Amino acid sequence: MRKANEPVPHMYVVECKALGDNNYGYTLLGFLNLQTRTFSSRVEQMGLSKDYIGFKTWVWLLRNLETLERFEALAIYHEGKCCKCGMPLTVPESITSGIGPECLKRTIHFSVEKIKAVNLWDDALDYETNLRNCIQTHPAMWSELYIPEGFKREEAFEVHRMFERMSIF
Repeated sequence: MRKANEPVPHMYVVECKALGDNNYGYTLLGFLNLQTRTFSSRVEQMGLSKDYIGFKTWVWLLRNLETLERFEALAIYHEGKCCKCGMPLTVPESITSGIGPECLKRTIHFSVEKIKAVNLWDDALDYETNLRNCIQTHPAMWSELYIPEGFKREEAFEVHRMFERMSIF
């Protein structure tokens, strides 16, 4: 967090991007002060209910922060709706990934077009190989392209995932 263009120690802006919630971009949830271990909510000032999924998820994380290490695995999923269009998910693979088959096709198509725009698409290669070549040449494109879940877990792309979480890309 910055005030008068100077960093404010121990203060962090908490924002959430919940796809399909009709808020384009990030929604301000509030401010976290690590020094005092307090969170100042701005949800109601932003015109949202405390039932907003991003806020409910944040509150759950805060309440369970001390005990998160006891979980062998933790995943936060969608509420059964496509992250792009908000329609109910019915295909098993879509339920797992959070994106419907039609939206996935369009998303991959847009990614292919972006890779072609930087002259890195090779018709002889599959999507993931083209994607790998593109990311290695243009790392900043990581956040602009559809990245399959298994691809995100590869050790070679650990730095990209870290930057993505920090909103650097």
